[in-house]
Amino acid sequence: MTNASKLNNVTRYRAPPSLSEVIKKQNLELKRKNSELAQLNSDLRESFEALSELNIKLRAVNEELRIRNRTQAEFINAAAHELRTPTQSIMGYCQMLTLFPNDSKDSKDYLERLARNADRLYTLISDLLDATRLDIGMLKLFKSEWNITDIVMEVIDEMKDKAYFLIRDNKKVRKYPRIEPILPSHPIIVYADKQRITQVVINLLTNAINFTDSGTISVSISLATNNLVKVSVKDSGRGIDPDMQHTLFEKFTTKSNQGIGLGLFISRYIIESHGGSITGKNNKSERGATFSFTIPIVTKK
Repeated sequence: MTNASKLNNVTRYRAPPSLSEVIKKQNLELKRKNSELAQLNSDLRESFEALSELNIKLRAVNEELRIRNRTQAEFINAAAHELRTPTQSIMGYCQMLTLFPNDSKDSKDYLERLARNADRLYTLISDLLDATRLDIGMLKLFKSEWNITDIVMEVIDEMKDKAYFLIRDNKKVRKYPRIEPILPSHPIIVYADKQRITQVVINLLTNAINFTDSGTISVSISLATNNLVKVSVKDSGRGIDPDMQHTLFEKFTTKSNQGIGLGLFISRYIIESHGGSITGKNNKSERGATFSFTIPIVTKK
């Protein structure tokens, strides 16, 4: 090895750092990390302070919403009384007047129209109030045990004797619906809100009548699985428009010239609140559609 090679080897060799240098380097690294940690703690503290302020604002907003909901609830209750009372009076007077002799056929026809429109007004007001109650979570159920077969039959008897109107050849024609009950002879007891389930049956039967110009509407009751009773209303009308199938039970879904499309929306909430389900579909091998709902029955212990 030449003297030049030895000199190069000596130049490339470096002595390892001393212990003090290692400690100094570690202390600098530790100070840097402590500084970063202090900054993170400061950022976290500011975040907690901002979150605390946000929670205070959120509590204030929630309190304001609670007050608004209470005020709105008071308005709804007052509106229900103020709006329903005169419409009920109109219907009552119309029914009383039909018992008296009339001077002409026109006067009787006028009274029938007045009663029919008062009934529609009452239904519209009730649906609007119910939909508003649903939006703010105020629609309450009052459950008891009763025979659903009797209630469905009562609705059928009441509705089959009422006159309905349809447009045929640009003329308004009176019709009486043909309703066929297919009901069991034995009682089927449910634990449910009688008024609300009756409302659902009326909604489904009214829809069937409105969309059925001719033919028979059948109403059936049968036992389903999982301790459920199934009520079905089958018509021979125009059926469900395919464009409406996916929004059938949502608000304001209708292609009828009557109503504003709240009946099925309210019916779905009532049935689901009872632990049941509601469906609507076109009949496979014939005209029309079938709407069905299920609710639990009372089982013997």
